[in-house]
Amino acid sequence: VIDGRAVAAMRRIPPAGDWRSNAARGGTTVPQKIDPELEELAVKAAEAVGAFYAGVDILIGDRLYVNEVNGIPEFKALTKTTGVDVAGALLAALVMLEKK
Repeated sequence: VIDGRAVAAMRRIPPAGDWRSNAARGGTTVPQKIDPELEELAVKAAEAVGAFYAGVDILIGDRLYVNEVNGIPEFKALTKTTGVDVAGALLAALVMLEKK
């Protein structure tokens, strides 16, 4: 989430025999479509902790659950998986913020 907008999302799938899905630990990542429900939950979670920029981990079950809000998220895997230039989007948002 950057400045009240979900800019990219991915789904993480753990490797066989492990429950951890971190890309750095061998998890597979696939792009995730950002539908209105997912975006609303991610943005509300970031706003709840006062974050201009945050990575929001959401679990999918019988409904969506916020698991964690990361105030300093790593976005290398997200950029590689989705093709979204997260660093560029963050920089553009910060430039706009400075102009306000």
